[in-house]
Amino acid sequence: MKEEDVYETSDLPECEQHIKTEEVFESEHIDSISISPLAAYEVFKAKTLESDQAELGEYFRGYDHKLQVSEESIGEKYNRLRREVDELVKSISSAKESSQSANTAEVLNNEKLTFEEADALQHMLKKLQVEQVIGESSTSVANEQENRLMLITEAFENLKKISPPKKDVKAVQSEEEIARNKITFDFYPNKEQQAFNDQARISQLESRIAQFETLLGVDKKNMQAVLSELNGKSFKEALDELKLQVEMLDTNHLDTIEAPVQFSQYLTYLDGVQQDISKSLSNCSTLLTEVQTVFGKNMEVIKENFEAVKRRIAALKNQS
Repeated sequence: MKEEDVYETSDLPECEQHIKTEEVFESEHIDSISISPLAAYEVFKAKTLESDQAELGEYFRGYDHKLQVSEESIGEKYNRLRREVDELVKSISSAKESSQSANTAEVLNNEKLTFEEADALQHMLKKLQVEQVIGESSTSVANEQENRLMLITEAFENLKKISPPKKDVKAVQSEEEIARNKITFDFYPNKEQQAFNDQARISQLESRIAQFETLLGVDKKNMQAVLSELNGKSFKEALDELKLQVEMLDTNHLDTIEAPVQFSQYLTYLDGVQQDISKSLSNCSTLLTEVQTVFGKNMEVIKENFEAVKRRIAALKNQS
């Protein structure tokens, strides 16, 4: 009997075998770390964690993108400094009003120095003119003069709403009381701001002149050629005329433009046909004159031949 060969082995089937394969990282950018679970267990053995005092949020993980500190821009730094200086001035003024201790004079003297320093800081921040240097879109700081004007107008409107006291005919106010009750508003122009605006306008004009020079050139011949086309008009009027001519080329106006163009084309075609007809008529007239001359000559020859025939017939009759 033929039987199949059987090979006995002590190994388990492949599905039941537990083969340990170690991962090998060949890349230089991957660091392999060996962790021993027994050592970790010994370290944290008999340790507890209080959930009330524990903080397991993203703040302590070290990779939260919200905690990445970026460098302050000029506008952000200017806003921060100005806000801090305003808060400093407010705190100093409130401290002056609320200081009622025994050493009030000494405290006020110290605060006066601090208030003067804060006022000097405010003036320095105003002179920096950060909005004009980096642009209005880069900073949201409002202009100090505009804010003051808004506050003044609001105060003036509030004063208008207050009902005036009843006039007493007998009571006559003195000039000092009238001057004391008056409200005066002083408006001072910012010369530095005005000079800066003038300089900016001059720079804009210089840049526009440079653009015209690059387009037209510095050569006088080119300038004369351009000015000759204007016919005494300004550049704006010439540009308006060109704009109207360009607008006429719109698709909506093409029908009205094509009608006179086609009529002119028909006229030129008729003119050409008329010239061809006149040329053919002149040729026919020359041919007709030539035919008439040839026909006249032929008629004379025919007459001479007839006369010769008549003479011969007469001669033949006489001979017979």
